[in-house]
Amino acid sequence: MRRRADTDHGFLTGKAIQVSHAPPQENVERNAPKDYDGRYKAMLDAHPRVALQVLCGVETDDRTMIVDGPTEQPRLRPLQRDKTFLVYRSDGTLDIHHIEVQVKPDNDFPIRMVQYWAGLAAKYEHTTTRIHQTVVWPIGGGHPGTFRRDRLQLDYRAVNVPDDLDPDTLLAGPLAPLAFWSADPPPDVMDRVVGQIARLTTDEEKLVLFEMSILAGHDIAAQMFEELGEKDMNFPLEKTSIARKIAHDNLQRGREEGREEGRAEGRAEGRAKGRVEGRAKGRAEGRAEGIEQGLVRSMTLLLRARFGEVDDLDDLAADLVAGDHAANLAKVAGGAALDELRRL
Repeated sequence: MRRRADTDHGFLTGKAIQVSHAPPQENVERNAPKDYDGRYKAMLDAHPRVALQVLCGVETDDRTMIVDGPTEQPRLRPLQRDKTFLVYRSDGTLDIHHIEVQVKPDNDFPIRMVQYWAGLAAKYEHTTTRIHQTVVWPIGGGHPGTFRRDRLQLDYRAVNVPDDLDPDTLLAGPLAPLAFWSADPPPDVMDRVVGQIARLTTDEEKLVLFEMSILAGHDIAAQMFEELGEKDMNFPLEKTSIARKIAHDNLQRGREEGREEGRAEGRAEGRAKGRVEGRAKGRAEGRAEGIEQGLVRSMTLLLRARFGEVDDLDDLAADLVAGDHAANLAKVAGGAALDELRRL
């Protein structure tokens, strides 16, 4: 049974809450993108009720009203909370849920949590209001959910995404991309995340989950890019930088594959016809062929993202590359119609 994050209420009393101190994998931490805050905020904005249930352990009903709360921190040095929800209960009470996303631990972070709590406590009447704080550690390895100094103690909920969140629970709703960071993801995690994206009704909602998913790494991003195209989900992926990055990486991969093929062919021919002549010819031919294959593959991905699966997609990509590649690539990214591209 997967360990669930403990529950607390963010009061200046209570039992300390512990989370795993296992350090994140070196390659994950080294390559961790820097926009976790922005992607998490977008996901929390899009799905507040599910976020409160999964991340904060909060149950709500149809009579519960959830609105955005303040994120500014008055009177102290410039601070801004990542996300605050105001949950108005039918009995007249108000639960304030402050969610903070922190990728890497630092010594000042627990003090900032105290400052965040103090700002909310000063703003809202304590007799009818309860303040709850949750810290989300996307790649794990964060501080435990407590701060102690002299006679002051603040306890808050700490959620270690790789260890504390059940991937099957995540994959059943719009927080599905978080399952990519699970310590033990199911083998069909990609299909299930894509399935959750497909259930959303607006392009904006789909982009939020897509951009959240690509934080998990370029390989996952490239695979998701292709699977979304295969399922004819033509929401505007060209608005993201990943399409151009994938195209660039595919081009570089094609060049490298061409070089490797060229070296192999050069060595084979060199044994029969002479090392110098064989290698030079093999490298030249392999490099040229590899570059062309990389360009065609990149163009195919962009066309699939724009138009989904069409019968002549591969042939069209090859024709566009064989022509004025740079100009044709700009036309594809710029929104040219399919018929216009076929006439080029």
